[in-house]
Amino acid sequence: MADLLDVDTTDSLTVTVRDAGDVVAVADDPMLAAYAAAATRASTAVTLPADVVVHDDLVVTASGIGERRVPYWVDPDGTVHLARIR
Repeated sequence: MADLLDVDTTDSLTVTVRDAGDVVAVADDPMLAAYAAAATRASTAVTLPADVVVHDDLVVTASGIGERRVPYWVDPDGTVHLARIR
């Protein structure tokens, strides 16, 4: 995650996602289902949860850094946020 924010570490940062986004069931979205299948084939350690939060414009706010547009984000509670694929 630190690479997405262009910092050395995220240990001391508080990061929040700017907007709520839309909760989407991966199995119900053909693009997300294909993405999840490809990610799993690439590495069995990579799996998407059943539901992800999709954002038109995924922006996180990091303490001391400000806002950053990112393609994905994983909250400490494991919630996966993705920028909508256009």
